[in-house]
Amino acid sequence: MDVLNNIDEMIGKLQTFRREYVDVQELIETERYLTVEDVAKALGVSLPTAREYMARPDFPRLKCGKGYKVSATAFFLYNLQART
Repeated sequence: MDVLNNIDEMIGKLQTFRREYVDVQELIETERYLTVEDVAKALGVSLPTAREYMARPDFPRLKCGKGYKVSATAFFLYNLQART
């Protein structure tokens, strides 16, 4: 039974990753810039957590007025590297 549970869990993770990939692929095709609100939504976290995430020294953010933005492509690549 453990093997079946592990397989089901792996299938669930792959399905989630595929949905995330498709969502990000749409963003990349339009090459838009994401706000902290967009980052929070994409990661499924609160605004303060998204701000902390974007404040990391290696995060590819751009200063825009009083806030920050990140290109969808840079965001995707940054998260892809973080997963490996």
